[in-house]
Amino acid sequence: SGVTVFVSNDDNESIIKTVEIVESTLPDVVVTRFEGMKHFCLEDMGTEEFPELLEEVLSS
Repeated sequence: SGVTVFVSNDDNESIIKTVEIVESTLPDVVVTRFEGMKHFCLEDMGTEEFPELLEEVLSS
């Protein structure tokens, strides 16, 4: 298993830029993109549920 990065389209610009750099630098990185989840905090997501993250952790 390699490295997986989760990013949301409405996160901070610096985070999105960093993910772009990581993606272009590490050819085997997997970037999973979301919409409307900002920084994946409870306040941003509006829920404690994050099945995509759980699935990723359990599959590693």
